[in-house]
Amino acid sequence: MGRFQLAIATALTFVVKNATAFTIGTPVGLAAGTTGGGNGTVVYPTTTTELIEYLNSTEPLVVVLNQTFDFRGTEGTTTEEGCRPDYTRKCMAKNNGFKSQDVIIQGGNMETTGGCSNGTSVTITYDNASLKRMNVKGDKTIRGIGKKGVIIGKGLTLNGDNIILQNIHVTELNSHLVWGGDAIFIQGSNKGTTTINNIWLDHVKVSRVGRQMLVTNKAGVATMTVSNSDFDGQTDYSATCDGHHYWCFLLYGKDTGVTMTNNYIHSTSGRGPKIGGNADAHVVAHVVNNYFGDNSGHSFEIDVNAWVLTEGNYFNNTAKPLYATGKGSIFAASTTDECSKYLGRSCEANVLVNSGNFTSREGTATLETVKSYSAITSFTPGSVQSSNAEQQTAQTSGLPFLLAANVVSGYSNPESCTGTCTNAHDPSIIRRDDGTYFRFSTGGKIAVHSAPDITGPWTYLGAAVPDDSVIDLDGNDDLWAPDVHFVGDEYYLYYSVSTFGSQNSAIGLTRSSTMDINTWTDYGSTGITSSSSKSYNAIDPNLIDVDGTYYLNFGSYWQDIFQVEMKSTPTAHSGSTSQIAFTSDYEVLEGSYMFKHGDYYYLFLSKGQCCGYDSSMPASGKEYRILVCRSSSATGGFVDKDGTDCTDGGGTIVLESHDNVYGPGGQGVYDDPTYVDTTIGYADGDKQFGWNYLDFSSDWPTV
Repeated sequence: MGRFQLAIATALTFVVKNATAFTIGTPVGLAAGTTGGGNGTVVYPTTTTELIEYLNSTEPLVVVLNQTFDFRGTEGTTTEEGCRPDYTRKCMAKNNGFKSQDVIIQGGNMETTGGCSNGTSVTITYDNASLKRMNVKGDKTIRGIGKKGVIIGKGLTLNGDNIILQNIHVTELNSHLVWGGDAIFIQGSNKGTTTINNIWLDHVKVSRVGRQMLVTNKAGVATMTVSNSDFDGQTDYSATCDGHHYWCFLLYGKDTGVTMTNNYIHSTSGRGPKIGGNADAHVVAHVVNNYFGDNSGHSFEIDVNAWVLTEGNYFNNTAKPLYATGKGSIFAASTTDECSKYLGRSCEANVLVNSGNFTSREGTATLETVKSYSAITSFTPGSVQSSNAEQQTAQTSGLPFLLAANVVSGYSNPESCTGTCTNAHDPSIIRRDDGTYFRFSTGGKIAVHSAPDITGPWTYLGAAVPDDSVIDLDGNDDLWAPDVHFVGDEYYLYYSVSTFGSQNSAIGLTRSSTMDINTWTDYGSTGITSSSSKSYNAIDPNLIDVDGTYYLNFGSYWQDIFQVEMKSTPTAHSGSTSQIAFTSDYEVLEGSYMFKHGDYYYLFLSKGQCCGYDSSMPASGKEYRILVCRSSSATGGFVDKDGTDCTDGGGTIVLESHDNVYGPGGQGVYDDPTYVDTTIGYADGDKQFGWNYLDFSSDWPTV
């Protein structure tokens, strides 16, 4: 019963056990166990200065980025002599529509400047902020929300143990200049003399940098995982004169161990990645299940004191998966059983499509070295069937819809929430024009909470109907399933009056111009009522505007979901009811929510046992789950993905119990002007507030 309206977007679909933690999922591979800021203070920087201060703090912090931080111009610009290398001059002579990079001189002269081959003098201008990275001390989580976690014009130096970067985008670091800026830089702590541990980069995007996307050197990082990230080499300024970025990864360090998995590395031309090469280096890398695409040059460049295991990767249009020269060791799995002798498990073969050769070099030395790493021997690589670059991009660039769920006691939010996040039964959320979010929920005569952001911190304000509903039915002092909308110049909040297991029910309406406490006027019944003589139960209201005509969807148990047309000002019904969804398998349908996207109206439904999980668990698979049907009409003809009519038991699963989520339901969808469209559900028990994202790209919503 109930639903939610909200907004936010990311490509994350994982759930955490700690409701106060903003981190989604847990790291696999070498960085397993990384907790970042953990249960430290959650902070929301609002300025670039605050962001720098929080990251440099010695306290454990969860630093939430719910806006873009643009550092360009904050530290001025420099105009000085630079280097124009021979490859840039050749690119200019080609006049092929691409531009190359000039070089910032290092150490005072061209001869000692990397990338300045046969350089000539040229005047260059660069933004100073990109050359001075932010210092990130240990025990930090940096967590972007939706598409808002963008850092423009400044990179990050990770300078301590136990750091998580998740769902952020680092971009625009003087991309026209070599040495223009590194995105993520790690040299160990204490000025590069002490190796650090437990670094997790997840759902990170890096684009348009002047130098490296990721660097490890000096003391290095012993346990790092880079996962689900988008390293985007598309650029206007390319050292290879083809719109592909050359300087991508440098993985050095005296004691460096890296797991790279499920990443999308594309539109590059070199160093993707370069591993090893220093006399005092010791680098072990497990590169597994990544997609390498559209690489005009080389991917792997393996040099001295590097041992690299590659398996289950997909190369598409990669000219040279492996750079021919170099003295490092690499094992490139080509069959599934090559690793068993050393690792005690099979390796997953790499797949190459329209790409050059990729073979092992001193592969046995690699297997001998990595067999002592339990994070590698116990890793289960995914099979390589096909590669979907668009899916990888979506994981890091944000998706247009969100599916949210309150979950049963013992399970917590798919996404972030701070403040009062529990007892959010049947949440309905809306954002006021001033940016304040309001959450309405079952109980407490419709409990009202507010927050400055969807993620919180949520604060209890009071009750929307403090004096009981004027509807004269049992349950008028314990209202259910609020559904809030902005209609004309007022907020309309529909609610249910009923008692559990009873068909004596009614749908009521209260209105306010601001949603503040003590501003609501209860208008009582909408005329939509039920009793034992009716075929439906008048609870779980959901209003939809169809080209200026309002309809109210409602229903639970009995014969499930019905619809009725409302008056032009939707205070009461104006037509007769019609059934739009039904199941004959003795499981309940309820909590309907209708949403228009593209050419279709989507009818989301909750099916199964919603409540009482703390005392009586349903049979496996009979608990709440979220289904969907669609139609080109809002008033009927809804079918599922297989074509089964929604009035004949149809319904395609959108979200069901998985991992730490149990019984999600009570879903809804909403367009938020700050973020994007979202949905929400709930389950009984502790009823925590949370959400996930939906992708409508296939015309069927998927989490």
